[in-house]
Amino acid sequence: MKSFEDLGVRDYLAILRRRIWYLLLSVFVAGAGTAVWLWRTPSIYRSEATIFAGRFLPEETLGSLDRQPVNERIDFVRQQLQSRNFLERMARAFNPGARDEQIERQVVALRSGLDFTAVSPSTFKIGYRSTDPVQAQIMARRLAEGLIQLNKSSRKERVHVADDFLEQEYNEAARNLTLAEQKLYKFRAEHHVAISQESGAPDILRGLQSELSVLEDRLADLADRRKVLDRRLSDHEQLRRIDPVTSLQSQLPVSKPGTGELSLLASPEQQALEKAQAELALARGRLTPDHPDVRRLEREVEHRQTALKQAAAAPRIAPVEPSAQKPAAPDPGFSAEILRNEILAEIDQVERDTNRTQQSRAEILDKISRHEASINPSSSIAQQLAALTREYESAKQLHGYLEEKKRNTELASRVDLSDENEVFTIIDPANLPQAAIWPNRLMFGAAGLAGGVLLGLGLAFLREYLDPTLHDDEEAALELKLPVLACIPKVAAPKRPSKRADAGLHVIPAREALDEAGSGNRFHLKSADPAAARLILDNMTAAGEQFRMLRARLSSLQKHKGLQSLLITGALPDEGKSFVACCLAGALARGTRGKVLLIDLDLRRRGATKLFGVGFESAGVSELLGGATTALDFERVLWKCADLNLYLMPPGARIEDPAVSLDSPEVERIVRHAKHLFDWVIIDSPPALLMADANVIAPLCDSTVLVVNSGQTPKNCVKDTIDKIGRDRICGIVMNRFHATGSQRYIHHYQHYAAQPHGAAKESAM
Repeated sequence: MKSFEDLGVRDYLAILRRRIWYLLLSVFVAGAGTAVWLWRTPSIYRSEATIFAGRFLPEETLGSLDRQPVNERIDFVRQQLQSRNFLERMARAFNPGARDEQIERQVVALRSGLDFTAVSPSTFKIGYRSTDPVQAQIMARRLAEGLIQLNKSSRKERVHVADDFLEQEYNEAARNLTLAEQKLYKFRAEHHVAISQESGAPDILRGLQSELSVLEDRLADLADRRKVLDRRLSDHEQLRRIDPVTSLQSQLPVSKPGTGELSLLASPEQQALEKAQAELALARGRLTPDHPDVRRLEREVEHRQTALKQAAAAPRIAPVEPSAQKPAAPDPGFSAEILRNEILAEIDQVERDTNRTQQSRAEILDKISRHEASINPSSSIAQQLAALTREYESAKQLHGYLEEKKRNTELASRVDLSDENEVFTIIDPANLPQAAIWPNRLMFGAAGLAGGVLLGLGLAFLREYLDPTLHDDEEAALELKLPVLACIPKVAAPKRPSKRADAGLHVIPAREALDEAGSGNRFHLKSADPAAARLILDNMTAAGEQFRMLRARLSSLQKHKGLQSLLITGALPDEGKSFVACCLAGALARGTRGKVLLIDLDLRRRGATKLFGVGFESAGVSELLGGATTALDFERVLWKCADLNLYLMPPGARIEDPAVSLDSPEVERIVRHAKHLFDWVIIDSPPALLMADANVIAPLCDSTVLVVNSGQTPKNCVKDTIDKIGRDRICGIVMNRFHATGSQRYIHHYQHYAAQPHGAAKESAM
């Protein structure tokens, strides 16, 4: 695992360049997946209706049975939209003949497609989502209408329930009032305390006394009338015996002196008035002043009094002066017997009136006596009467309250059931949606690409964080605590040979100790690996420049520390150590005036021999391991490069156990003899972590160069190899197949600069 704490912007960019495929693949996969999802996802349309929750008629003036606040009415809508009963009714209204399974699916679809949005405290929206815009509009409209109809039905039901309840309470209160009134009247009748206990009892008593006085005056008038009639009858009998004519004239009515009125008997109007007054007095003794019978008798008395006044205002008989009066001649046909009978009839009427008046007087006296006797009743009777009176008054008040409440309820019911006073009113009907609300394809496409970028970055940095390998020289120096001698970029095989490389060849003279003509084994770089040959011969490659830098550093170490023999090894196979050994040997051969020997001690894979194009059947190291090494034998196994002052010692025939063979004194003598004959001795060996060969050869060399495959070799393996060889025996690290980023970009600039002709570079500088 790596730490990102000390990384800069260039380091992060280098990580992105190394892991660019993670980013590209993530963006491609996310973009393709988003595109497929958007293509397969249908568009969702939403239609909505705006509804106002409130009344248009003022509730303070007209009143209403439905006094729910606006927030509770909106909560009612929310509850109904989540109610299964409401949704099921809507589903069955849409599909009357559907089965239960279909209704269940439609209920689920309705619940998932419903939207409720509160716009203001008294306004809300009901929306419906669907893949079909027409269906969304129809469903939104029907949902709004269904909610309004449901609210209207609920209001009607509440009104009917309230009316029925109030009607029952009113009827019960009326029955209770009647029972309380009957109980009170019965108690008063039984204990004769009604008048005295009433608030107007003294007035009633005074009224009875006034009626009694009227009746006594009436009796006196009737007695006087009887006397008059008796006297007339007596006078008539006497005159009849004396003179019939004079008797008849004396019985005619005569006007009273000074009044001009005839002296007559009581009129029928007067008699009817007296009878009504007597009945009224009796009713007041039995009933309360507010009783309907008492009210009726009072109106009848007033009517009789008015009729009597109208009769009194009728025309009178004109008065006649006594001097002008002349006795009229009696009618000869007039009968004296008829006049007598009339007087007798009047007497009989007076007697009947007297009897009736006396009976009324007796009744009035009885009432007066009872009222006077019951003015101060006993405490128990007074308590019972007070309790009954309170019960009656309470029942009367409740009855009046419920009667008033019933009238108000009837008005409120008409207000609630009026079509002009709807609680919910559609102010904006469901619209036909023109554009889909989901998905927003542009937004989701951009989000998919952004998600792919983020995913790619995350995977790239996660891979970098979990990457156990080494990628650049700074990281290698930090982790391994060894100097990085060179960073060899990845080399591709050239398409054709470089002409500039042939022009730059030159042969360095050989030492006198070794006659060049004595060696008959030769190889040419043209037969070698093209990539290796180009790096050795071409001066305009970035990798070749790195090898030249490596040559300069090794030359410096040779001067200061006396290095002459170098072991080239790596931790794992396929790290390019043989390629590095061959190129390093070629670079040393071109850049120095001494001779360079490359010994291929990788007795198993023979990588260096293969790269230079030398046959595996050639004699080499294995033949020298069989006995004492002489100068002649040593020269016989060497291969001379025809292009450079470079020699190759191939591994020779295959050996069964290379590690045992290499751990022999002959190898040490070979290395020592090579160092005596050559200026540089480069030894290519097998991987040090897998084979014991490098551990055997390392002590025989002056130092070791450890090749690390950039981005491939785990750093733990490299550390184990360093521990296995010994840190003091390693002079540095060579990063092979290095990606030229960051601080190594100057290599490409150098290559570009070196490739320009001299004139072009000069013009560019100007």
